[in-house]
Amino acid sequence: MTEIAVSASGVQVLDSPCQNKLCMSSGVIKSPGEFIACVPNRVFIRISSGTEKPSPDEAGEDVSGYGFSKEKEPDIISY
Repeated sequence: MTEIAVSASGVQVLDSPCQNKLCMSSGVIKSPGEFIACVPNRVFIRISSGTEKPSPDEAGEDVSGYGFSKEKEPDIISY
């Protein structure tokens, strides 16, 4: 399980079972457009603007450039 912290100062990955821990080394993200991706665990975290309306099906977002396959989309969390 990937452990994520959400606070007023931003979002960060605290712990992850992946081997290379790149998601953890991404640090804290806090600005719209910033993201953290953990491809082995299929986790994608993106900061959106407070005015952005999420689409009815966020999982429909094109994530093919991040190494995800179309067979199973990642869980997407928008803040």
